[in-house]
Amino acid sequence: MKRWWMAAALSLLCGGSAWAQYLDYAVGQRAHFEPGSRVTARLMGMGGLAAVIEDENNELNLIDFGRNLAGIADDRDGWSVEGWGRRSRDVDEYRIMGQGDRYRYRVSRERSGIDAAWRGGGKTYGLTVLWDRLKTADPAGDGTNVRGPSVSAYAGGVLGPVRWGAGIGGWTDDQFYPLQIAHAATGWVYSLGLAADPGAWTIGAQLAVDDVSIDGESKDPEGYHRDEYTWSRPATSLRLSLLRERSARLGLGLNCTFLRREGIEEASISWSDRYPYNPSDRGFTTTVPTFEEEESGLLLEGRMRYRWTDALQSALFSTLETFDVKVEDSANTNFPGSLRAEDSDGWIWTGGGGMGCRLLGGRAHAGVEGLYTQGNLESIEEGVSTSTDWRVVEARAGVEVLFRSRLALRGGGTFGVRDGDVDAPSNLYNIRSLTIGLGYIPLGGTIVLDGALVWGWWKPDYEASIEAERETTAAAVSARFLF
Repeated sequence: MKRWWMAAALSLLCGGSAWAQYLDYAVGQRAHFEPGSRVTARLMGMGGLAAVIEDENNELNLIDFGRNLAGIADDRDGWSVEGWGRRSRDVDEYRIMGQGDRYRYRVSRERSGIDAAWRGGGKTYGLTVLWDRLKTADPAGDGTNVRGPSVSAYAGGVLGPVRWGAGIGGWTDDQFYPLQIAHAATGWVYSLGLAADPGAWTIGAQLAVDDVSIDGESKDPEGYHRDEYTWSRPATSLRLSLLRERSARLGLGLNCTFLRREGIEEASISWSDRYPYNPSDRGFTTTVPTFEEEESGLLLEGRMRYRWTDALQSALFSTLETFDVKVEDSANTNFPGSLRAEDSDGWIWTGGGGMGCRLLGGRAHAGVEGLYTQGNLESIEEGVSTSTDWRVVEARAGVEVLFRSRLALRGGGTFGVRDGDVDAPSNLYNIRSLTIGLGYIPLGGTIVLDGALVWGWWKPDYEASIEAERETTAAAVSARFLF
């Protein structure tokens, strides 16, 4: 699975607030971009709606939409504490027609965290702790298990007409097995955001630097040799934002994010004196380069909200991601590194819109959204060139009813079609999902508890010698306390 496709899938389950929002789009090892709006536990329970229903953690403002730390203090004064947890599991099952063989490929993802922030007098201080895990398993036994914490601190304030926000965070992952090389990754993320408000508009810029270091080890079970790999992957991203959020009728948001990463890996090769090909009669160690990588990307995001009446609003949204990845092997082909030689570039575009309304005097919300996604990936690996065009069409609908007991019941669904390769047959899948959610709001928003469950299916709309299906289950919980 390509890194960009993993990122797009993970974006459906991102959550949190403040600094955690930035980490959802971190420029570290996990992926370069995660297109699309964040979907909270509340909106997950409403069929995954992303723009047409107003939500406290998915507003069209500088922190939620722009993911700029300078916008943290805009929300409110006082303390806020938020916690959340997400867990999803995909199971791909392949069946050979006429045989009883079934092959399953499993991917599970987890994210949980807590964010505490204080805002007052134009200043902000906060701390976020996250835990992430990605685990895969396939019949060949070549699984991946990536897990680790992230701890971040941030602060913000006002300097004349300019607002600022700065953060520093550290994260670590362990047990990463792409090519039977055990890895442990660490990274430090530094960011600085600035914002100003000329008239009814807000402009913002945020620079983030990710200093990533990955240590790998590949050891011969016989003990003849031991290889240690040092992989440095520094990355820099710049996000520019333009928002019009102060109009009661019209809201606009634009983001433009640039990414640049350059990495290099070296291997320290050790041979014991018992190794048959050791050129000496004693232990021998040498250091050789294995590969160099370059990656660049651009992400454009836009959203527009228009309020027709107090009870009816519409939204349009779009994202465009382009990326270019190059990996060049060194001449030391006897010592393969963590990445194979590759030259890939591509793009992913999503566009959509919908309508949302309030009913029963504000005690009910309902919305519908339609999305169209199209992408292209061109790649050259080991001298073989491939080009794939794919597309997805989806419709989402959801409803929420708030009872006088402050209990909220939610439900929704997704219906769509995915064509995994436009130019090839037997790639069309029907997409279905059902969602339910439950919320408790005892003090009108000062305390909020939310939960959601999702069941999804990909089923082929064709007959072939090999059929594949996917089942998805996801669960999410969140809590918010305001003081």
